[in-house]
Amino acid sequence: MRWDPTPYFAIADAMALLLKPQAEVVVHDIDSDRILHIAGAFSRRRAGDPSLNDLGTLTATEGGVIGPYGKTNFDGRALKSVSVPIMGQDGQLAGLFCINLDVSAFAEVQAVLERLMLIPAATVQTAERMFPTDWREQINVEIAEFLGARNASLAGLTTQDLVELTAALDDRGFFSIRKAADYIAAALGVSRATLYKRLSAARNANP
Repeated sequence: MRWDPTPYFAIADAMALLLKPQAEVVVHDIDSDRILHIAGAFSRRRAGDPSLNDLGTLTATEGGVIGPYGKTNFDGRALKSVSVPIMGQDGQLAGLFCINLDVSAFAEVQAVLERLMLIPAATVQTAERMFPTDWREQINVEIAEFLGARNASLAGLTTQDLVELTAALDDRGFFSIRKAADYIAAALGVSRATLYKRLSAARNANP
């Protein structure tokens, strides 16, 4: 054999143990086209089985990682895989160290989250329209629209931006609602004194 595969067995075992039960790690020998070692097996393959791996026909690469590339397990589960070429003493490709990660569970979770987050276009209604008397929700919508228009977060707003946001809330008449100022101050993470200072600056800028 043109290379010593033994050190790679322990690495494969360690990786499979760390990522258990999501990872299968396989050490292939190119010359014999055989699996020398497999850790965390979930593909029904065993050591000694033929590799049957197209990657085994590769000539010597630059030594970089091959992949990630997609594979499908025998039971239909989606796999995400990478392979590392192992060079022999003659400098030619002698082995492959392959990691197969079962990503089917993550795909299922993603699909569930997407379904939960989906709001059918035909039934889209803003909370502001559905609850027209809830001024707190209307304030939330106004703040969200202001941030969305600037593609920013509250923490990313400048002092001038905050004055303009306060002015937008004032234009909607929120400051005339009892206890709304307390809610706005809490939503913006400032004190009432700071909020009214910004309100004064907004009104002075737009008399």
